[in-house]
Amino acid sequence: MPPQVFNSRLLWLSLFGLIFLMSGCVPSPKYSSDLTAAMNPATTPFSDVTLEIIPTNNTITAEAYMKKMGETQMVGWAIDPHAFGNALNTMLNSRFARVVRTGAGGDPNIKGEKISLLLDMKVKVGASSGEITSIALQGVFKNRKGRKIDNIAVETKESVPYPNITNRFTSVMNGAVSEFAKELDSSSALIAYQENPSSLKAAVSSNKSGGENSRVYQFPVGQANPNAIAIIVGNRRYQHKDVPEVSFAENDAAAVKQFLIQSYGFSERNVVTLTNATQSGFFAHFGTGNNVKGRLYDMVRPQQSDVFVFYSGHGVPGENRSGYLLPTDADPGKPELTGYSIDLLVQNLGKIRARSVIVALDTCFSGLSDGGVLIRDASPVFIAADKPKSIPRGTLLTAANGRQIASWDRDVKLGLFTRYLLTGLLGEADNKHGNQDGQVSTAELGSYLASEVTYRARRQFGRDQNPQVIGDQDRILLTVPTGNFKGF
Repeated sequence: MPPQVFNSRLLWLSLFGLIFLMSGCVPSPKYSSDLTAAMNPATTPFSDVTLEIIPTNNTITAEAYMKKMGETQMVGWAIDPHAFGNALNTMLNSRFARVVRTGAGGDPNIKGEKISLLLDMKVKVGASSGEITSIALQGVFKNRKGRKIDNIAVETKESVPYPNITNRFTSVMNGAVSEFAKELDSSSALIAYQENPSSLKAAVSSNKSGGENSRVYQFPVGQANPNAIAIIVGNRRYQHKDVPEVSFAENDAAAVKQFLIQSYGFSERNVVTLTNATQSGFFAHFGTGNNVKGRLYDMVRPQQSDVFVFYSGHGVPGENRSGYLLPTDADPGKPELTGYSIDLLVQNLGKIRARSVIVALDTCFSGLSDGGVLIRDASPVFIAADKPKSIPRGTLLTAANGRQIASWDRDVKLGLFTRYLLTGLLGEADNKHGNQDGQVSTAELGSYLASEVTYRARRQFGRDQNPQVIGDQDRILLTVPTGNFKGF
């Protein structure tokens, strides 16, 4: 054999060996269930229900993108533009009596039992080694009257290996459909609604004296964030005879929950709402001074979960100048024994291994409230609580400083701070006090709250209310969801 032929073959063998070794440099993730299992559930509660799919603009854009990718001539790189839609429809058809795709307004003429699915999809196919191929699916399920039943959000992604001889689209597609099927099958809200459609109405029934808000807010749909975790506390009614109720605390909690699910992409099963929480409830979810491993700790995926903690209710100062959240069974005169310390909350949140943390507290720590003083027979001289410490990888927002009252916005039946916290995160902070880049930073939100809340409190009530923002000012808190919010 001539030397040049031998050397040529040796070169090609070496090259293929190198390709084989390097193709394993970026391992693909392992999915917990395969598509075959997801396609064939053992039982389904929706066998008599028509599912109406209403695609968002993102979905239409993603479908056009997949069609374009299907036209590429690169070997091993083209995708079947209909594969994902077919897989999703097959999965849904195995659970519902019929699946119908309609336009933006839906079809009111569909007969029989119907659930609408507002489907938001984002697809990206990695173009070179190390880039990510991903599919993010978010589905908002609604009844005929447009009331939300549940929200399901999943995202699967894989890195394109080296050499880039495959874009991993088929694997990512199967994973996304499988994970969406699992979330659908385990949705207690959808199952409960199908068994008793009136349960949704009961769940959001109005309480005219200021109970849980029956309004369903039309928040824009944001990007899926399936690993995100939230604990929301709304403390309205207190057991102590001297403590007035916080009339709109439950409304605040309901509005924040809707916002997190619809605009922040939280899965509903990852949002825990505590209504009128006692001290034991605080300990069980946020941990104690000796044990950080409350429910929140257990729910977090280390370095993957974004955590959002919200509290609406009373706060009081302690003798040690630390602020305390007031559980509903607390004695406001003994917060060190019966309250939940802000310092302890910050300390424990720093140990839960979250990717990021946002804490928003619609309360004050002056011992005063919009509903009156917390200890009615005492002298109105109170210890001002010191500013809390910062949270590692986190942002802490409070409705007022340690000497002020957190006001209510009676027009919209929400806390004044809660109202502008949500409008700020929905884009107003970026538009009015930022660089209009479609993201809300700590600095932008702080500036917006300082402007709006301070002005509204002074104009409506003739008093000062200065929200406090603690954390890295450059930290990005939220990517603004697509679509306009018409306001409260």
